[in-house]
Amino acid sequence: MGIREEQSDLATWIETTTGGAIVSSERQGRWRVHWMVDVDTPTGRLKLLARMPRDPEYIEYMAFLRSYRPLHEAKVLQALEPTAIPTTRFYGFHTPTQTLLIERLDGSGDFRDLDVAAAEVVLLKYVEQMVAIHALPVEVFANAALPTPDPTRPGGQLQWMRQDFDNARPHIRPEPLLELGLWWLDHHLPADQNRRSIVQGDTGPGQFMFDGTELLALIDWELADIDHPMLDLGVMRMRNTLYPMGSLDRALERYSELSGRPLDLEAIRYFTVLASLVSLLGMAQSMQAPSAAIDSMLPRLAWDVVMRRCLCEALLEAAAITPRPPELPEPLTTSRASLHSFLVEHLEVGCASLASDDYGRYLLGGAVGLARALQHLDQVGPALDEADLDDIEVVLGARPSSLADGNEQLAHIVATDPAARLPELLQMWYRIARRREFGWRPLMVAQGAGPLIPMRNDLGQRPPALTG
Repeated sequence: MGIREEQSDLATWIETTTGGAIVSSERQGRWRVHWMVDVDTPTGRLKLLARMPRDPEYIEYMAFLRSYRPLHEAKVLQALEPTAIPTTRFYGFHTPTQTLLIERLDGSGDFRDLDVAAAEVVLLKYVEQMVAIHALPVEVFANAALPTPDPTRPGGQLQWMRQDFDNARPHIRPEPLLELGLWWLDHHLPADQNRRSIVQGDTGPGQFMFDGTELLALIDWELADIDHPMLDLGVMRMRNTLYPMGSLDRALERYSELSGRPLDLEAIRYFTVLASLVSLLGMAQSMQAPSAAIDSMLPRLAWDVVMRRCLCEALLEAAAITPRPPELPEPLTTSRASLHSFLVEHLEVGCASLASDDYGRYLLGGAVGLARALQHLDQVGPALDEADLDDIEVVLGARPSSLADGNEQLAHIVATDPAARLPELLQMWYRIARRREFGWRPLMVAQGAGPLIPMRNDLGQRPPALTG
């Protein structure tokens, strides 16, 4: 079905707003509701994107989602319109459905469409725009910036998500790794924590459109705000683990060159930790009790796996500790192997005809990925659990009776004196996260996740003369 059948009031509003008639519409193949709409107007055809809210059933219960929502993005796009920052054209905001109507660009946001040389060219052009954004007067966002609970602290995203995590704590099992991340951030604030600029907020791969080596526009401004400029660089590093572009060294050097100041590596590392932790805090409750009622549940399963590993890598990097990856087991055939194989085949072959459009194919792909993950966990899960217990035993000094018991004891350590045990805690959780990523690898149906690439200690410390 199209937008007229699914959202008739929204469709009517789009036609009224554009002065045209909808000639085609299709839901985009992703978790969030995006309608790709073509409208014929007296002056020509418009290609539009109707961008609806994230997980709308949770907005009123989560401070983060109430703060960063399509209405906020609409204000941001209006604020940026007079500037030279290339963004998608803003057409309007439909209040009843909280839908943003913007231009739909031809081109791509996927670096896998480019060779290495072309990808670097586009990335450097994106970094040039990032420097330009950070140089804008903050007054540009007079009506778009969000008030944060503590304006003297950097990381407004974390402040809102931390409120949501605090509310969830009584209803979830302990999350000692996430608590350790919060503790670390509280004790390692950047030296220049009061530095502020306009930030895109959700920065890096997938957040800008290009055609060949031409940069078309920066997209997805829903998390834009006034915050520490190094937040954008930390977020870009985190997103580079979800949607790998390769080494960011040249891009970071270019940022330093254009901004005319050395990179604040301490702050970038801080915001890499923060960027890895923010979504984990918001997903914690749903990860413990997955629900198909949550629109983003399938990608959450994959994001959680990668971000936990990225959080551990970012904390290890900040502590100047070299990660010790675990050995990974060979899959074993179990008595359930034939049933798991049948489930995968049933979904891939038997249900293929049910995926009649882009969104249907997205849903089916997620189901196949989940089935393959269950198949793989059946073959390697017991060995991974035993190895996790081995590592936890080293930290605790005694083998816990179960993973849940070990988690409770680790939570006590984090709540009392994590500083004294930080290196061994980080190595343990990194190894556990690597095993979990190995076990859940088939879930990564839309991206090939990669490691957090460490920054050199001399990176961007002496900005050379500008080059073309």
